[in-house]
Order: sequence, then C-alpha cells, then structure tokens
Amino acid sequence: MRELCRSFFFILLITSCYSGNNNSDSQKDQDSLEIQILDVSSIGDFTPLISPKELFKEIDYIRLESPDTLQLTVAYKILELRDKLIVLDGNKKALFAYDLKGKFIGQVGKKGGGPGEYRQVSDFDIDYDKRQIVLYARADKAIFWFDEELKFVERKRIDAWGNQLSILESGSIAIYSYMDSKDDPFNIRIYDKSGNLIGKNMSFPQEDGQLAVPDFSGFIRGNYFTYPYSSVIYRINEDQSTEFPVFEVEFPNRMAEEKRFDHMGFLNGRFAEHILGKFEMGKSGSEALFYYSKKTKTSYAFTLGVSLANGQVFGHRQLKHGEKGKDDIYVMLFFRGPYSLPTYSASSGYFYVARNLESVSFFYKDILERREELKTSDRKLYDLLDQIEDLEDPIIMKFKLVDSYEKGNSN
Repeated sequence: MRELCRSFFFILLITSCYSGNNNSDSQKDQDSLEIQILDVSSIGDFTPLISPKELFKEIDYIRLESPDTLQLTVAYKILELRDKLIVLDGNKKALFAYDLKGKFIGQVGKKGGGPGEYRQVSDFDIDYDKRQIVLYARADKAIFWFDEELKFVERKRIDAWGNQLSILESGSIAIYSYMDSKDDPFNIRIYDKSGNLIGKNMSFPQEDGQLAVPDFSGFIRGNYFTYPYSSVIYRINEDQSTEFPVFEVEFPNRMAEEKRFDHMGFLNGRFAEHILGKFEMGKSGSEALFYYSKKTKTSYAFTLGVSLANGQVFGHRQLKHGEKGKDDIYVMLFFRGPYSLPTYSASSGYFYVARNLESVSFFYKDILERREELKTSDRKLYDLLDQIEDLEDPIIMKFKLVDSYEKGNSN
C-alpha cells in the first residue's frame, strides 16, 4: 500500500512545492503547554511572491564527491557530526561520511552478516552527547552504534519492526513503525541507551481494513511525531502514553484531526481534503519547515511551509512553488514535496537539503534555461552547476533561517 500510494502521488505530478520532553519536567508543566498554531491559510501582503531562499541566511552549497565504487545515489537524510556530514543513501540503504567540503571519508559500517555488519540501514540519528552515530536496521531488528571515527561500537537486537529512528533529548531512542503492528496499539517504541524497552507512544485503533499507511504523511523527528493524515505535531512523552500536542498546522481545506484514522475515507475521497506531510523542527523548537498538501487546477501537490523563530509563517500563498507562472529554481532543485525536506543539525544550527532527483528530472530543461539567471542572483550556485558534468550529481544546500522577514530585505 505504501509503494502504491507513493507511485500514485508521483503520477499525479507532485509539485513542490528540540523543545522535547525532558524527564525532569513535571506533569504540571506539561499540562500547562498550549498548542502553537502555524497558520499558512492567510494570504499575507507579499507581492510578488517571494522565493523560499529569501527566508534563508548563511547559505552555502556542497558537492558530494564519492568514489565510483560507492557512488551516492539519493541523499535522503543529512546530519552533521563535528567535522563530518553523515548521509543516508535512500536507494542503497547505506550510510556515507563526507567532510564539510564534500570529500568522501568512508562508509559507516557495511552490509553483511558479520560482526558490526547490517543488511541495510532503515534510518539513523546522531547522539551528540556520546558523539555516536546510531542506526536502525529493520531487516536485522537491531540498533547499531558507531563512534565519530566511523568505528563499530555495539549492536543490540530489539523486538521491533520500524521505519524511522530518532534520538530524544534524554538520549533515549525512539523507533517509529508506520502502524504495521497488528498486536500492539502503540506505534512508537522507546528504548534506553542500552537498547532496553522503556516506553511506548502514539496509540491507534485496531480496525481491520481502515488503515492504509502512506510514506508521505506521519513522521518522527527529534522529540516530535505526527500521525499519518494528521496536521498536529505531538511531543513524545517517555514517562507515560499520554500525548502532548504542541503544534497545529492550519491551511485551507485541512482534513479534520478527528478523521486521522479514516485512511480509506481520505484515499477514496480523491484527496478532496489536505494533510500535513514531512516536517522538521529547527533551533529550540521555535522554527519549523514542513510540507502540506494542496490542490491546484492540474494536480495534487505538496508545498513548502516555513515558520520563523519570531512566529512568522509562510506558505504557498506567500512563497513561489513549482507551478506554472510561479516557478522558482531553488524549489525545482531542492524543495519539491513531499520527501525532499531539510534535516536540522542541532550541533551547528544548519539545515541541510540535497538536490531532489525526481524534481531535477521533471524540470531538467527548465533548470538549464533558468540557470543563467544565477549569474547575478547566486554566483556560487551558478559556478557549481556549471562545473558538474551531470545535473543530477549530488549537491547539498546548507542554510539557517532568518529570525524575521520584512518585504524587500536581502540576505
């Protein structure tokens, strides 16, 4: 069903567009939290539409150079660990390490059945306190730890099947399972640093035939998660199963939260209502990047939403996206939803996003034609694109979000 949904969304022409729980927090403090509304439904006063790039600062570009024998195909997730970039190849299901200039350092572990080897990487995160790379291998049902020099440290088998891994602020490890368990009403399992099960989160009803889980909605990042088809972002609570909603994304024709378990109703309704897609939280939980769906005259699309630290929120009515007459070369290269969203490295405060290969393929001729515009607007990106032989070579954009935006400012 997940692959069917993903294929169907691409056929429909998808256009682009840690304040986490701390064990020392009291129940009273948690109960007093108010939901922050991220409202992208208002038109705003931006004329003409602005490029998402206008909300970025300290922008740089990195070309990843890999040996032919270990060529990177799709940079699905990118995190920084001191002087290294750790990159998950979404096709090869393997981890690669580069220096901050894009030079290849090595592979994190390797595939196999021997000591310290895994069948394939499902997801990974960084334990910044221990300076370790933590990866989850679904086929092995195991968590692996590697040090900052990429050396194997430990392997722990766990009784969980999952798709995504997240390191919580406490150092605990959360595994997210896309609702595939038929015997357990919880979808997130939490393990301590030794791999022992200590808690569960994200309950869902056991109703046969009602759950059709996609891979374009429902995610876990840091101390946060969303249900599939939900537009509310919850905070993981390690002490008990009670859920704490912290963000609610508002956008036109949004599907009601109480309908989040009516998966077949959403699919059979030909996507008349809209949902939240992938999300990423920035510094101190005050920034957010996310995709949300919207319908155009010609397609069903996932578009970019941006929430700045001062509370300003931008969506498709303020930002250029990959639509006729509203195209933007940065969107065509880096920000087409629902999968290509930046990941945030708390150690440096930078977001990292790789070039979206599906988007580059679709907009190939448009990008070639628009590239000349970059001579004056972004010479660094122009020179980089001019140097590479293949427009699909892996390139990463790194940036921080501006603290606030005023129409006409430059970054």
